[in-house]
Amino acid sequence: MKVACMQSVLGWETAAMSQDPMAPSRSCATEFPYTSSTKRIPVCRHPMNHDGLSNVNSLPVEMLQEIFLKAIEVDLSTGLCLTDFDGTLSNHVPLVVVLSQVCSLWRRIVLSTPSLWSTIRVIPSSQHQTAQMHWTKIFLSRSSTQPLDLVLKDCRSRSGSATSSGCREICATRSILSLLLSRARFWRSIDFHVSHEVLDMLFMMLGSSSKRLHAPNLRSASVLVSKETCEKLPPDHLSCPVSFINGTWANPFLATVWRSIFSSPNMKEMTWWPGFHRIFPNPPVAMFDRVTSLNIHYSISAEEVLHILPYFLGIKEVIVTNLRLQSFTGDISPGPQLLLSCLETLYLRASVEVGPVLEKLLAPSLLSFRLCYFDSMKPSIDDAHSFHRFLQHSGCHLSNFALHHDVDDNLRPGEKNFAAISMYLESSALRWMSTFETNGLVLHDA
Repeated sequence: MKVACMQSVLGWETAAMSQDPMAPSRSCATEFPYTSSTKRIPVCRHPMNHDGLSNVNSLPVEMLQEIFLKAIEVDLSTGLCLTDFDGTLSNHVPLVVVLSQVCSLWRRIVLSTPSLWSTIRVIPSSQHQTAQMHWTKIFLSRSSTQPLDLVLKDCRSRSGSATSSGCREICATRSILSLLLSRARFWRSIDFHVSHEVLDMLFMMLGSSSKRLHAPNLRSASVLVSKETCEKLPPDHLSCPVSFINGTWANPFLATVWRSIFSSPNMKEMTWWPGFHRIFPNPPVAMFDRVTSLNIHYSISAEEVLHILPYFLGIKEVIVTNLRLQSFTGDISPGPQLLLSCLETLYLRASVEVGPVLEKLLAPSLLSFRLCYFDSMKPSIDDAHSFHRFLQHSGCHLSNFALHHDVDDNLRPGEKNFAAISMYLESSALRWMSTFETNGLVLHDA
C-alpha cells in the first residue's frame, strides 16, 4: 500500500515529530508539543471516513500488522530524521506515530508490534537533540528484542568541528550513538556516517578485548568517516589522523572498527568503501566467506572492481552503482578469469564500457543481470560482444535481463539503439529468459 494513499485515507497532514504515542488519541485538530513549552507545531486532521475505517478494522489483526509493516517499509520518513540536511525542520512524523493516533484498535496493534519500531534513522541536530534523544529511547524501548535497522548520518556540510556549532553537532551525534551502542546485541543492519571526532566512541568499544562489541545478529554494515555531505564521495576516511599500514596511509581507528564489525559471524551484506583493500590486504578466507551480498557505491574503475571481487568467492549478489573511472593502468592485466560460482545477481551501473569487467568473470549460476548506463554512455556493440562471451564462457542461463539508461527514456527497438539492443539478445544463453526489460518497458515476459 502506498504511503501517500495511506496518509490520504487517514486524513493527516503532519508537520513535526513530537507526539507521544502513549498519549490518548484525539479526533480534533491537535498541536504537538515540541522541544519546549513555548514552541508548538500544529498538526491537523481532516474529517475521517468512519465507514471506511470500520471496513479496514474488520480485517484480522495479523493482516493489519502486515499492512502497517509494509507501509512503514516504503515510507521514506520512517525513523527519527527530525531535520533535513540543511538543518530545517522536516515535514514528516514517523508513520508509526501517525498510525498509533488513528483509533484505539490501531493504537493497540502499533504498541504491541515491536517490529514497527525497529527501524531508526537519525540525522543528529544539536537544535533538536532533546527531542531526538527522547524519541530514540522510545523507539529502542518499543522495539523490545526485535532486530534493529539503524541509520546515523552526521554528514551535513559545516565549517568544521573547531567551531562552537561543530562541537554541538558532534556532542549530539555522540549522544545518539551511545544509545545505539547500548543495544548493539540487537543490531541487524547499521549505516553509520560520522566524523573523526565521533569515531573514537566505536574505537574505544572495539579497541580492547574487555570492551569488545557484541553484535551477534549483525548482517549488514556500512561505516563511513567524513565531514562532507553524504553525497560527496569518496569520503575522507583515509585522511588524518592516519598511520602507515601495509605500505599505505590509512585511518587506524576506522581500521579497527572495520575489522571488528565485518568479522561478525552472521554478516551477510557488506558495503565496500575505498581503503578496505588496504586494511585487508590478505584477509583470512573465513573473514568474508559468509558475505552473500556486496554493494560498491563510490566511483570505481573496472580494474578496482576486479581487485575487490576475489575477496568474495562465495558471493551471490554484486551491486556496483558507479562504474565510471577509467583504469589508470590502461587495459586490464592478462590472466585467468575469476570464477564466482555462487553469483546469481549482477547489477552494474556505468558511464564507461562494462566489457573489461565481463571479460574477466565467470558466473555459471547467474540468473539475473541488470545493466544501467548513465551520462553519455549507451549500449555499444563492443559491450554486446563482451556480454555474449561472458554468457558463453560462464555457461549460465539467465532468466532476467534488464538494460537501462538513466537519462534516455527511448532505449527501445525501432530507435537509434536498436542494433546494440538486438545484439544483446542474440546469445543462446538467453533462450530460457523469462523477462527482458529496457527502461521500465518489459519487452519479453514469458
